[in-house]
Amino acid sequence: MHTRRNTKYLMIAATAALLIAPFGLRTASADLTTTFDPNSFATDISYNAAASFADTGVGGTGPLAFDPNNPDTLFIVNRAASTPTGGGGAFPFSISTQHRISNTAGPIFLGSTLLGITWTSVSEPYDAVVGNDGSLYLEFVGTAAVYKVANPLSDTPAVTKILGNYNLSGDDDPQGLFRMPASFGAAGYTSNDLIVLDDGLDANNVNAVVAVHADGSDGTAPKIIWKSPGATPSTTSIHGAVDPNSGFVYFISTATQQTSIDGTNYVYLSRVKGDGILQTIGLKLPTGVTLANSDDPIAVNPVDGSVWLAESITLNGSTTARNMLRVDTNYLTATSDSNTFLANTTLEFTATTGFNLGVNSLTFTNDGKELYAGTPDGTDKIYVFNTLIHNPGDANGDGVVNADDYALIDRGFAADLTGFTNGDFNSDGVIDMNDYLIIDTAYLQTHPMDPSLLAERSAQFGDSYVSSLLASVPEPSSALLLLASFPLIQRRKRNALS
Repeated sequence: MHTRRNTKYLMIAATAALLIAPFGLRTASADLTTTFDPNSFATDISYNAAASFADTGVGGTGPLAFDPNNPDTLFIVNRAASTPTGGGGAFPFSISTQHRISNTAGPIFLGSTLLGITWTSVSEPYDAVVGNDGSLYLEFVGTAAVYKVANPLSDTPAVTKILGNYNLSGDDDPQGLFRMPASFGAAGYTSNDLIVLDDGLDANNVNAVVAVHADGSDGTAPKIIWKSPGATPSTTSIHGAVDPNSGFVYFISTATQQTSIDGTNYVYLSRVKGDGILQTIGLKLPTGVTLANSDDPIAVNPVDGSVWLAESITLNGSTTARNMLRVDTNYLTATSDSNTFLANTTLEFTATTGFNLGVNSLTFTNDGKELYAGTPDGTDKIYVFNTLIHNPGDANGDGVVNADDYALIDRGFAADLTGFTNGDFNSDGVIDMNDYLIIDTAYLQTHPMDPSLLAERSAQFGDSYVSSLLASVPEPSSALLLLASFPLIQRRKRNALS
């Protein structure tokens, strides 16, 4: 799995808004046409009874959870809404064989009978995650409970209730369950613990992010990291995902809300870490996209940190059509509020046919190269999207930044094009000095500084651009020497021109 390096913030003072651009992050985009057609997906995995199972099949798909230690193992959670034999539960599934994983008793089904957990709501289990130790954790919204299933692939899985209706002063409504990254930074918790996203902490529609010890030692008093100061609109519920690298928990309302940012209203995404400081990200949506309704699942690419949202739309009379949007969290524009940002958003898939998504049924593979989407309508299919992971500045995707990539961005700049392959590396819909800073910074990570490049960029974008570029080079002493000599370089260039 690719990991992100420690990043350095590059600030371009010459732009009207400050661009926060952490270098070294890869960006993911769809390796498909913009047509959202199941037939064009990279893989169409069918796991119905006739093709894969010896029992009655999974039925509608709910949460999906990959094992972080075994990328071939995917737990598919069936909610009780479409009931297979034994009611809802979890099915461990092998990606390579496209069949359920078996123990000595046969294909494994972690249902209520085997686990000794009673649930009757069609919403259960609501979410699932696999811990670093391979245990499966199941979340239930009706009883505000989390259960740990140790050794889930063995003949004798062990079940422990690690969390109940926790604050006891009201009805809790957990909506999401995540592994806690070390970078989340909650005091007293580790990467072996869990994060719960709550839609009704003690009262309906009071949102909260909660830290939970995976060993059950919290009892009924887990740590409340953040909660909304009051009830959110009753028509909304929140769903989220965690970035395993930055540690941020991202969440958004299904009936999206808007907020005013520097005088303009934006649909927004929220994020928070273990320090409890809430940050708001206004979404600069593509033309024609309103994102009035976000479908239940969202996902974070573990490589580049981009947030993927499903937009619910009505298509040909069907309300189960979905567009797929990608929020670029690598390049955030600062605003007048230090905890409020703007993010570029791209439309990765456009619905041309009905396609539904199950609750919490959108997840990336551990390497970030594939996005899995489960359908809740009994079709017994998981759709798999290929995603391209781009290196900054690598317009043609060949793994290096060189003259070929400069030719592409120069062409894109001259022709007013958009798109990563044309040089729009920060996905803001325009190729400008910010994109040149990205490619120049990437190029100079592996090439010596060229004074003529500085002179060219000064003439093109101004001295503030050159200062930002020099601040990004890997050898500060060389950069300072060039910075000191830069006025001489400029004079020589002017003399040569005259």
